[in-house]
Amino acid sequence: MANLKRNSELTMRRLAGALAIGVAVILVALYWADRLHRLAVGASLVGTSLILEAQPAAVAAVALGFPPLSGAAISILANLAPLPFIWIGLDELLPRWPWAARKVLRARATAERYGRYGVLVFIPLAPFFGAYASIAIGHSLGFRPSSTFWATFAAMVWSVVAITYGGDWVAHLFVR
Repeated sequence: MANLKRNSELTMRRLAGALAIGVAVILVALYWADRLHRLAVGASLVGTSLILEAQPAAVAAVALGFPPLSGAAISILANLAPLPFIWIGLDELLPRWPWAARKVLRARATAERYGRYGVLVFIPLAPFFGAYASIAIGHSLGFRPSSTFWATFAAMVWSVVAITYGGDWVAHLFVR
């Protein structure tokens, strides 16, 4: 019984840490939008990034007239907020669901064929899967959390920067 209580307390501390990280990242994104005197529009951009991922938020940032770097940064920051929850949630759920554990073992066996690429496979694919799915896939395949995060983050940065700067360039072609 004491072990169950200790595990429950550890889970609650991990969830509290994930919540603190998520809130802090969102507050930084909102602060960035406030520095541009666009807090209300920045809040909608944060919501778009949380719900739809960073790439659609980058398109919205261009449409809302954010400077490319600021739009990219706000989209990326907001998209980072749920990642700790996803990781902790998978840590808690997978051991409790035997059918999910069997599926994960089968996926890991299939992924071993591509093991030489490791998390680098997320750099070109994560913009299409999304950060949330990439983190879940990386966790399920047994990749180290830090490696999965950095590969997903790199993918998010290159795709969002390309969208915001490319979209800004295209918008300026047609607005003049």
